[in-house]
Amino acid sequence: MLARRAVLVSVALLPVAAREARAQNDPRHRGFWIGFGVGGGWEVSMTQIDGLLFGKGGYLRLGATLNDRLLVGAEATRWASRSGPDQTWVQNNGTLTVLFYPGSRRNFFLKGGMGLAASIQRHPSGLGTSVRDTDIGLALGLGVGRDIPTGRSFSVTPNAEVLFQRIKIPAGTTPPSTSIWRTVIVLLTVGLTWH
Repeated sequence: MLARRAVLVSVALLPVAAREARAQNDPRHRGFWIGFGVGGGWEVSMTQIDGLLFGKGGYLRLGATLNDRLLVGAEATRWASRSGPDQTWVQNNGTLTVLFYPGSRRNFFLKGGMGLAASIQRHPSGLGTSVRDTDIGLALGLGVGRDIPTGRSFSVTPNAEVLFQRIKIPAGTTPPSTSIWRTVIVLLTVGLTWH
């Protein structure tokens, strides 16, 4: 009697076990993917000693899957802060990005990218108006994150990344002592990713 119940329970659980086995072998990443997120972070200029400046940030990334461990794409990242009534700082990075999933569950990833940086500063001119300075340079981004599955194709994705910018400042602008402005931004975001 006990053996018959064990066989019946085993037969009843067979479809569940087969579905779980298929899900483990099913690739987590396929084809096109897109993600976006918002959060905040800190900017520190390596050229000026201004301390840490907190701001809001976010990203949009999209691309293609090379295999279940490697995704490639493009990413736009923006960080902005207001340090006074008429003074704003905006740092933008546009990079070609690679996401690498080293683990067997394919949830945790390492991220790196290179591209262009844009630094936008708006400050008072002293004549009752504001001046906007925009400078372009090189960008590098390194980060980590985790895809937390919420469905078959969607994930909640917390990220932590460090963005580096190297921007050449034209002569006669602030800071006057150097022509290269190096900036580091630490950005923490939570996003949604569709695979």
